[in-house]
Amino acid sequence: MTKILFSLSLLTILSQPVIAAFQSGNDLLAQCTSQDNTQFALCAAYLKATVDALEELGGSGNLKGVEYCGLNRASVGQLVDAFVSEAKANPEKLNRGASGTVLSGLSKDFSC
Repeated sequence: MTKILFSLSLLTILSQPVIAAFQSGNDLLAQCTSQDNTQFALCAAYLKATVDALEELGGSGNLKGVEYCGLNRASVGQLVDAFVSEAKANPEKLNRGASGTVLSGLSKDFSC
């Protein structure tokens, strides 16, 4: 009986739909241009986390064919400006993941 209940419990858990956390470029642009401090903070945190990850990869270099340098000296405002400029210049890319647009914006404003 215990095995049957365990199996049913496991089956129930595994059959639940999985919702993947996905930050689109549209989502990030809305946060970065929001007047709401909480939304803007989410934008800043995403961008800062991206820069921190890139710094762990070496601080400057080439990722997916995108070159970047000097990110460790960038202010949060500069990171936001770089992303927002790139997002507004390329709205067709905003339905994809935000990370690609972030990398493109950083490479333009912080090129080697």
